[in-house]
Amino acid sequence: MLSEPRRKQHRVDAACGYALGAYLGVTLFWLSVMLSPGFALFTLLIAAVAGFFGTLRTIFGMPMRFWIIPLASLIFVKAVLLSLVYNAETVMLGVGVVFSAAFGYPVYRLFKQDFAKTIPPWLCKGCGYPLLGLTEPSCPECGERFDPADVPKLAETEAPQDDRLQ
Repeated sequence: MLSEPRRKQHRVDAACGYALGAYLGVTLFWLSVMLSPGFALFTLLIAAVAGFFGTLRTIFGMPMRFWIIPLASLIFVKAVLLSLVYNAETVMLGVGVVFSAAFGYPVYRLFKQDFAKTIPPWLCKGCGYPLLGLTEPSCPECGERFDPADVPKLAETEAPQDDRLQ
């Protein structure tokens, strides 16, 4: 069973993965639509699946930065399907280019800021209790043992902040 800080980090990592899958699916789609229709449909399917599950899994209880990209990919998939019905390939390509340009930097920031961050050494791995200043080798909240030498000293640490784990 995962501890609370690990469970939260697992949710953050999954949300980042869905966002990347949706972004890559859309970007590869519009890049390959003229060259290989089969591959383009495959990447469109990736964007749809990642967008659907990413939105479903993150829209409740996660900040907007996690669910806006999968939701936008679902809107893109709908626009592609409509453009196929009305034979408007230029609209489809335009929407794809705009999507990739608009969400490239947010995807980069999402991964730089949130993906695969380790639980800080000043938090208990079992429950997330701050261990700064403790001399006993066990967490007073859950009893999990830790090495006090691994926890930074209070004087060395500048007001630790980690919004992902709160």
